[in-house]
Amino acid sequence: MVGVIVLASLPANAILFTRGDNYTGPIGYLHYVEGVRPDLEVRDWDNLVFSNRLASPLLPREEQEDRIAAYIET
Repeated sequence: MVGVIVLASLPANAILFTRGDNYTGPIGYLHYVEGVRPDLEVRDWDNLVFSNRLASPLLPREEQEDRIAAYIET
């Protein structure tokens, strides 16, 4: 399964941003439901799926991108 390989390839305590249903769904299921790699933080780039949003999905795209960039910089 590709999702397991992706999660297994990340270093300890990494942050993984996903985008799109084909990535976010399977990886989110493995991580949040099956408990694969609980040390990781999985986030949806579009702030739509997971509760750990960096910005409201209702904000303009530019503002969402700015918040994601600021998060990555820190």
